[in-house]
Amino acid sequence: MIVINARFLVQHMTGVQRYAFELCKRLPNKIDGLDVVFVTPKQKLKSRLAPGVKIFSFGKFGGQMWEQIDLPIFLKSKGNPLLINLVGIGPVFYSKKIIALHDLAFKHHPEWFSLTFQFAYNLLIPNSIKRSLHIITVSDYVKIDIINTYGINSNKIEVIKASSSKKFQFKSQIKE
Repeated sequence: MIVINARFLVQHMTGVQRYAFELCKRLPNKIDGLDVVFVTPKQKLKSRLAPGVKIFSFGKFGGQMWEQIDLPIFLKSKGNPLLINLVGIGPVFYSKKIIALHDLAFKHHPEWFSLTFQFAYNLLIPNSIKRSLHIITVSDYVKIDIINTYGINSNKIEVIKASSSKKFQFKSQIKE
């Protein structure tokens, strides 16, 4: 089993959630013979993937508490499978994971974020990336930034660039 942290399906759609959503829409149901399953908190879904996608709603909490407490409990109950986390921090102390880190804005522009957010990300991101098997990021610039800021080996980081959904069109394609 490969588990996708699908908490993004219960969140409002922003750029980071769109990135995760579009990648996940294109994932097969199995990878190397392992089922790909999506796990969410027990909240109303705000986005839906394709019909037939296996989605498990699990836990008592929402938000970061769900990721740090409920999601690791789910993973342990399933034999500690690979976790793919495409949005946010993910479970910090779970090491069999791949995470996406979209930028280091919290580090370079702390004025854009609340003190609580800054504190959490400055504490949890370094721990999470060091405990990850692999890191996905959206650009070569961010890859280099992660390497320079955290001393992470470049072989541990893969760039998967964002692209637009078919939902978006050039203005000239829109019928008025």
